Amino acid sequence: MSMITTLSAIALLVLLAVQWYRGAWSGRSAPHPPGPPGDFLIGNLRQMPSSYHWHTFAEWARKYGPVTYLNVAGKPILVINTQEAAIDLLEKRAAIYSDRPRMVMIELSGFAGSTAFLRMGPQHRKHRKILAQALHPRVVERDYVPLQERIARQFAKSLLDSPADYVAHIHRAMGESVQLIAYGDISDGKVDLLQLGKQNMLNVGKIVTGYAVDLITWLEYLPEWFPGAQFKRDANSIRVVTHKTQWLPYNMVKSRAALGTAPPSFTLTGLETMAASTDGDLDDEIISSTAMTLFGAGSDTIAGTLCTFMLAMLLYPEVQAKARAEIDRVVGEDRLPTCASRDSTPYLNAVLLETLRWHNVMPTGIPHRLVQDDIYEGHLIPAGTTVFVNAWGILHDERRFPDPMTFNPDRYLNSTMNDKDGVLDPWEVGFGYGRRICQGIPVVRSGLWIAVATILSSFDIRPKIDPATKEPIVPEAKWTGTVTSFPLPFVCDIIPRSPGYADRIREAVAEDERVMKVETS
Repeated sequence: MSMITTLSAIALLVLLAVQWYRGAWSGRSAPHPPGPPGDFLIGNLRQMPSSYHWHTFAEWARKYGPVTYLNVAGKPILVINTQEAAIDLLEKRAAIYSDRPRMVMIELSGFAGSTAFLRMGPQHRKHRKILAQALHPRVVERDYVPLQERIARQFAKSLLDSPADYVAHIHRAMGESVQLIAYGDISDGKVDLLQLGKQNMLNVGKIVTGYAVDLITWLEYLPEWFPGAQFKRDANSIRVVTHKTQWLPYNMVKSRAALGTAPPSFTLTGLETMAASTDGDLDDEIISSTAMTLFGAGSDTIAGTLCTFMLAMLLYPEVQAKARAEIDRVVGEDRLPTCASRDSTPYLNAVLLETLRWHNVMPTGIPHRLVQDDIYEGHLIPAGTTVFVNAWGILHDERRFPDPMTFNPDRYLNSTMNDKDGVLDPWEVGFGYGRRICQGIPVVRSGLWIAVATILSSFDIRPKIDPATKEPIVPEAKWTGTVTSFPLPFVCDIIPRSPGYADRIREAVAEDERVMKVETS
């Protein structure tokens, strides 16, 4: 063994010992919350799951209670397992629980300025201010809902043309919808912005939990050529995509704005506000990074939820039939739905709630960070603790959701949400807490509703028949084990309810194209 290797091994052991001592024996009087016993030096490092972490967290919750404490190589981690604990800590004590942990790979990959990962402080407040103004429900209803309705009709036509490619159609339609909201129609045929945004979000999912450097942070000081430093080479490649996703569409809008030809969008509004402002609260970095966050997170959330909806309709045909009957009764059978009917479809709204509950796209969300020592239920949670919320576990709590693995929209009808023992509102569980709650909820609500209403009004979703056995192919309800979790691939038949419904879709899309041509001429 070389001298350098020996010294490196000694240094590693010393650093692990120091971190373990700090995490396990901090010298404070109150005990930490309960959690699984760990190993010497590395603590619970071996027990941290690499995938489907929400399932492991739920198992720990049954054994250790509302919160679970871990020491991962000296890094304190808390998992919140109940709605009561989430409200107590992230809502009532938001002032100390709203920071983000330092994530080395996020920094190295160029995402540190993204709204979702910003640390607490003035910059984060500026981001939230511009998003709150641009995504207010009244603004969404006025500016974005007509766009979402048009995209839903185009999506329906795509299903007519090639139903087997429904997953690709979902991603493209929802990505295009959010892209138009964020940047307007700026496509020039040279760059596929949707593909760029998709790759960017795949990178986010890869780096949030996929690298040891975020658990053992001193690894960041390894030189790029050193064994085990592949993460640095990965970060260099990812950073190129991050930079391009943030600045390419932004600069395209900015160039067109200077010529007076930029279409309406979140980015254009930000540029106009920045030009008229005298307080310096807005700059290119803030507008471009918030637009990138909106573009990526919004499309992934809607697309993932729609894929889960398709799976649910395939596995629960009685729910599909009941929701369709409601749409026919409220909307009629001679036109496609619009969001004007949303408040008149309680069962369809319950179907959406159950879709969000059955499997939310980000089962544990993005972690928070505690900025100072805190005592909860007699237990010490030390400053610097990384805090996860097991939203999946909360939404599968049998106390509130009997038979939680079953898709059952009726659980939301004639029930009081969020009382002491009642069902919970998935919009309030799966989209963050406190000062980190997702501000894009109004856009996601309307985008999801019009998409599912349009699908159900015009199509039957049925099992595909196996050509060999002549039996229906019924998929299992399974999802990927990644941070952003989608259903595993499944096949189905998506069939127009009649030739008349197919004609109605084509006529609606043709009328949209005629109107757009007039507006742009």
